[in-house]
Amino acid sequence: MSNTAAGQAASHKYAVTELLLSLLTGPRRNKLKAAESLYSIFAELSPDTIGRLDCYVREWHRLYMYRHRCLNGFCLDSYLDDMMSDKERLGVLIAASFDPSGHIRQEAVERLAAFGEAVPYIALRTNDWVNNVRRSAVSALIRAMESATDNQLLRSLPMFHKLSRCGRGSFDETLALLQNEIAKRAGFIEKAMRSGYTNARRFCVTHLLTPDYIDTIFEIYSREREPFIRLLYADIMLEHTPDRAVNTLLQDKCPRIAVNTLNYLYERFPSEALAKAKTLIFARNGGLRSLAQFIVRNMEPNTDLRACYLDGLSRTGSDLVGSIFGLGEHGSAADCALLEPYLGSRQPAVVKAAMCALMALDSRKYSDVITEQLLSPMQGATKTAAQLLRKYHCCDYERILEIYRSSDSAITQRRCAALLLTAPKWQGLLYTLTIMDDEDEELRNICHCSISSWAANFNKSYTKPTAAQAAQIEALLKNARHLPEKVKKEILFLLHTDMR
Repeated sequence: MSNTAAGQAASHKYAVTELLLSLLTGPRRNKLKAAESLYSIFAELSPDTIGRLDCYVREWHRLYMYRHRCLNGFCLDSYLDDMMSDKERLGVLIAASFDPSGHIRQEAVERLAAFGEAVPYIALRTNDWVNNVRRSAVSALIRAMESATDNQLLRSLPMFHKLSRCGRGSFDETLALLQNEIAKRAGFIEKAMRSGYTNARRFCVTHLLTPDYIDTIFEIYSREREPFIRLLYADIMLEHTPDRAVNTLLQDKCPRIAVNTLNYLYERFPSEALAKAKTLIFARNGGLRSLAQFIVRNMEPNTDLRACYLDGLSRTGSDLVGSIFGLGEHGSAADCALLEPYLGSRQPAVVKAAMCALMALDSRKYSDVITEQLLSPMQGATKTAAQLLRKYHCCDYERILEIYRSSDSAITQRRCAALLLTAPKWQGLLYTLTIMDDEDEELRNICHCSISSWAANFNKSYTKPTAAQAAQIEALLKNARHLPEKVKKEILFLLHTDMR
């Protein structure tokens, strides 16, 4: 369940409970307004929220209404009123389907069968913990789906996707009912494949698609933004029309799809895979490039990959980027002179590739050069520089502190601060207290977290501070405006304890 769905459900649980209480205890005018409000809540709920709201409402309903129901008696009609419209009645019945009482839920589900809009709520009850409710829900689902419009049924697919991962009810039976209903509706599958609901598209791919829709898959494949669904489409395309799909899938921007496609070729058509691999050794993505290198080395062991990448430096675009990465993987320190000029490129991808290759070949020599890249106007280059300095453990903390102080870029300052906070025990504390006075609130928050982590890990290192470090720490603590006195005292206590 996403955080958005959980937050939406939590925000509605009190409202639904209070409205149900109003239905039981309020005058007729209040009951009608409460029913109208319930319908408006349920009409706007996202499909992913329904299951979470069911749990919330059931628990709060039990806490708030148990005493009232014991004293006054209760049945489903206690919620309803003859003056309610169909929409108001629908809102009340949906809320009643969340009731802790199995009898109430069963009766509510049976009455919901008359509303096509209620399909997702009825479907939820096919996974109810009471068998009688589940059986009634299956019967009601048949009638509700028959009266539902295409859009109403489409909106229910995310709920069926959720049910496919549950084990309390018989999902196979529910799926068969849904498939029978969809078979009567021309064009429904195509509409579902273009739905704005991600889980509706997932459910469609995993449970509803057949090879008959392969042309539609090719048509919408390039427009699908969800990587997981693209991967499912790719598997279907490879399974049913590999000749038509291979070239398209190898060029996919999702690396995993291209890797899976090349691996598919290698397992079934090795000679064709070799031909593709000779091109893909220049791929920008490391995983795809690595698989292509593996295939070439296995099938043609005498291939000199270093020579291939040296020749590739004369290429342009993504092939040049792949050649630089590849030379960093298969070259030697002597090749660094060929790569240095690329640090001055105007293309961020080329600069990042050159940085990675140089550090892979000779990290000691080029750590200072990479440190200076923290001042680069290219944000991608500064990010890569920070990652490489951390990866190869070659931070020049004093120079990084100078860059932190001289830079006007908030992003560069934050990346420098993140590197400074990785310094050893007492040196790291010095940098943390130095950064603590920054006007950037986010940096101050990072420093507060760093100090908490530093205190928690204090005994993991027995390094003692030097006299100079101790004096600097005491001076910084005196001027620390944003540090609570309690924290200052704790740091001083630990400092003096360690100096004994």
